[in-house]
Amino acid sequence: MVGVKDGRITLVDKFRPTQAGKIIDAIGCLVLPGLVNTHTHLPMVCFRGMADDLPLMDWLTNHIFPAEARFVNKKMVYDGAVLAMAEMILSGTTTLCDGYFFENQIAEAVLACGGFPGVRGFCHAGQSQV
Repeated sequence: MVGVKDGRITLVDKFRPTQAGKIIDAIGCLVLPGLVNTHTHLPMVCFRGMADDLPLMDWLTNHIFPAEARFVNKKMVYDGAVLAMAEMILSGTTTLCDGYFFENQIAEAVLACGGFPGVRGFCHAGQSQV
């Protein structure tokens, strides 16, 4: 049994509680802390599948850099960050460290996604930290 109060683990015990506000049967499951992704470029989720299985410099110079020059703006960065965080939280990632263009937009997206349990973000390439 894992006891949680106010969003914090307060108890780990092998006995089932007699009283609790909510009981989740996790028998046969693992209870793990959130995963941490220490190197992200969240909005690049918008370029997924655009060019695959290429050498790095070919991929960057002939595909990604031209696409970024054409499509990256504040709205794309914000929307891409929200999409990426939704995917991350579904796979158990709760903390990220991002570096991309318009980091203030990414910081705003992290704050907007605060409704996801435990989402934390550290944004760099500027002064933003959430």
